[in-house]
Amino acid sequence: MTKNDIDPFRIEKNWPGSSMIHNGKKFKLISVPVETREGKTDTDLIIHPGASVILPLLSQTEVILIKNKRLSIQDTLLELPAGTICPPEKPVDCAKRELIEETGYKANKIEPLGDFYPAPGFCTEQLFAFIAHDLEYVGQSLDPEENIEVEIYKLRKVYNMIEKGHIKDAKTISTFFLYMKNYSYQ
Repeated sequence: MTKNDIDPFRIEKNWPGSSMIHNGKKFKLISVPVETREGKTDTDLIIHPGASVILPLLSQTEVILIKNKRLSIQDTLLELPAGTICPPEKPVDCAKRELIEETGYKANKIEPLGDFYPAPGFCTEQLFAFIAHDLEYVGQSLDPEENIEVEIYKLRKVYNMIEKGHIKDAKTISTFFLYMKNYSYQ
């Protein structure tokens, strides 16, 4: 099975014999029978519709980050804005929507940086990274459960914070390095 054959909403087609454990708002949790060297067993998979992550540039040297309180780790992380795709929404449309919701900035120009799987050992989530330029402030529109503060940093400072381990969010680190690989920064 290739990634192009996977339809996260056709669970029985992609993972025959699986059973639903949880059908949640943002993802599904299924149990899947698998063959191992020792015989048959079951493993759990999170079925996720994917997400978009955005590197919003205010200038050639400044980027917008968010301080995001994360219930799962009981801590606040410094991150790039991101959010879950709402099917049949396209990744680029998700990126545009999430940028406004989380930062209050609208991108007049947005382009793809690449995509990656943040946790393929147990999750189908694919992250689509974008760079946003020509930003204009239109006002933040947070979801009720979000607790986000917007901050502006020099790109060099972000690089230094990643190097020193102060930024721990994988999607932020991955997207930042995709940007560094494809664009020069100061």
